[in-house]
Amino acid sequence: MHVAATHTDFPLYAQPRLKRLADSLTGRGDRLTVIEVAGAGGIYSFSQKRTSRQGWQVLFENAEVEDLRPSTISQALFAKLDDLRPDVVLAGGIAFPSGATSVRWCRTRKRGVVIMDAVRALDVPRSRLVNAIKRRIYANVDAMLVPAPGHDASYVWWGIPPHRIFHGLNVVDNEWFARNAEAARKDTGPLPFSCRPQSPFFLGVGRQNPNKNWDCALQAYARYRSEASLPWDLVLVGDGPSRGALEHAVAVRRIEGVHFVGFLTQEALCKYYAAAAALVLPSCRDAWPNVVNEAMACGLPVLVTNAAGCVPTIVKDGENGWSFDPHRPDDLATRMLALSRLEKSQLKAMGDKSREIVSHWGLERFVDGATEAIDACKSVRRGFRSPIDRLILTAWKGRYRPL
Repeated sequence: MHVAATHTDFPLYAQPRLKRLADSLTGRGDRLTVIEVAGAGGIYSFSQKRTSRQGWQVLFENAEVEDLRPSTISQALFAKLDDLRPDVVLAGGIAFPSGATSVRWCRTRKRGVVIMDAVRALDVPRSRLVNAIKRRIYANVDAMLVPAPGHDASYVWWGIPPHRIFHGLNVVDNEWFARNAEAARKDTGPLPFSCRPQSPFFLGVGRQNPNKNWDCALQAYARYRSEASLPWDLVLVGDGPSRGALEHAVAVRRIEGVHFVGFLTQEALCKYYAAAAALVLPSCRDAWPNVVNEAMACGLPVLVTNAAGCVPTIVKDGENGWSFDPHRPDDLATRMLALSRLEKSQLKAMGDKSREIVSHWGLERFVDGATEAIDACKSVRRGFRSPIDRLILTAWKGRYRPL
């Protein structure tokens, strides 16, 4: 069996998943071809290191996806799939050109299609018309690969049968992060990029845009710092359109102990995971933030917004951290205060619990879920559900809209 996996681009954190899946499929006599639309740009371009593995193809090697028309992407991807003729296509969300085109190709050529998506109905407000159109498109999808059971309700609402929903999409290479963090803990040298926080410290990792809600973290940290007798510092790793405003807010409010660090390679980031006492993530909405998995694999307690899709599955209040209301800075401040007052042994126990919980959500979970989804539709040979669906999928080319 030949499987094609296609998306706008597969960021660095997705590449180990696909490598492990390719190895697994090869081991049973099948093969995987990975197709990316663009080879440059994207919101994760700062960390992209393209794989050179055989079977990895890029439609527009030197183009940025933002500069490509959806119709251009759709035409090129449809032609590539016609050339490869896979039995099953494993594609990104239907909102993107890759997902929309993959569904149309699979229905036209009567092949199985699995959509990989983590976005829940509550993450992005949609009109009744848009939801109605999504239901028509999903009627032509054979299986879904989503992060965890907590995401099932959204896709059932959009019309996917429960027995066609599989889990394990959002995982990281736990062993790699744990190994690199452990090596970093043995290195007594300074943190890179001249960041000199007081140890221990809270660590925030992610793009600095309004959706990530870092201003709430700053407000919470200021309140926390005013109440803590020996306050921890706050280190923010990342960059984005809000960084200038955040630095300005720190200066105007005279918040001490805040350190801004730009984008880091995964190797450098592991040094911060190793040195930090806890992760803080305050997003207003976040389908499943991979940084939580990474921090937990490195043995950190976590403070995570209850708007994050990972919370019901891997954040256990009082065991490996706490969740909090992202619209209430005082809620986060209370959690920060409680965490910083724990003994070292209690913090270590929380970090150990993080490792234990996330150990069940590693690369093998992705391989198992993807394989089950592929096998569930490998014999599918059906066309469009209805002529209306054909019209919708012919008209809808998808679009690239990074959050």
